[in-house]
Amino acid sequence: MYKIAIDLGYGYVKGLNEENERIVFPSIVGAAHDLTLKDLFGTKFKNRMDNLWVHIKAGNLDSDFFVGNLAGDSISKSSAFDSNKIWHPNTIVLLGTAAALLSPEGRDILIVTGLPMEHFKMQRKEFSNFLKLYKAKVSFPGNENLAREISFAGSAVFPQAAGAMYEAMLNYPRLQQSNGARIAIIDIGFKTTDFITVRIGTPLETMEQFSGTIDAGMFYLHHPFAARFLQETGCQADPFRIGDYISDGGRFFFDGKDYDFSDTLQAARKELVNVIRDGLITSWKDSYREFRAIFLAGGGAFELKDELKRAFPILQAIGDPQFANCKGFLYYAGLLEQRIKSTRL
Repeated sequence: MYKIAIDLGYGYVKGLNEENERIVFPSIVGAAHDLTLKDLFGTKFKNRMDNLWVHIKAGNLDSDFFVGNLAGDSISKSSAFDSNKIWHPNTIVLLGTAAALLSPEGRDILIVTGLPMEHFKMQRKEFSNFLKLYKAKVSFPGNENLAREISFAGSAVFPQAAGAMYEAMLNYPRLQQSNGARIAIIDIGFKTTDFITVRIGTPLETMEQFSGTIDAGMFYLHHPFAARFLQETGCQADPFRIGDYISDGGRFFFDGKDYDFSDTLQAARKELVNVIRDGLITSWKDSYREFRAIFLAGGGAFELKDELKRAFPILQAIGDPQFANCKGFLYYAGLLEQRIKSTRL
């Protein structure tokens, strides 16, 4: 089977296959429309991730969509922010798009993906069933070589931070020799922050009382930015543009005027760090002082690392934090493939 790992984040979809090809695009879906004028001034897409015009046929869904960055050109665009987004049309589109980009034609696909820790406890069976039933015909208008029929011959659902934990253990093998030591991963995503703590042993023991989900992520920065935008411009900010403004340090041009909201972002980051820190300490109490290592993963890792390190001095960002879950998922896919083969012998 051909192994792929997909992290269907609220902010970005990340994907990795067994050949170490990777994809990343915003978790935005919009209705497709004609792009005749796109090349009027010689505009070229930087890469195929900027040009995800996708046709999805899955059950009652049979439409063209703009996905990711291209969805910014769509008149109607949306992100799925539901706590349970398993059967949301956007999930069907994003999953099909990512799987088609990562998978060769005609191969049985083994997928490992994840859910936020608290959602995992309640939705694991439902998401597993969704993956088993998933069937979609995916094509990319103008690039028919990428057309795929997507279904999954094998699948597994993991808590998101647990994928990053696998990656941490692979990157720091000496930790595996510290029998009884406790290791924690903090995974800062777009909407939530997951954390998982394990005790080293054979096998690893998940410490549930020190693991969970904090309902705060990088999206936390959007609220104060949007409020100030309204106050100073008199207009509602386009929610799909706020991320770009934040990426540019809070500086932007609007209605003939330059604005600088960098101080608002700085204050919001400090408040987000406080929320995450307080949530962790509520769970960990003083036990974290005995942890052997605390790793930081997720899209918000680099942006919040320095502030969180003041609260947890041993904290360090895992290598390639945005793809830490995908790398761990892919490693688990290898273990799962071996297990499936052994049961067939």
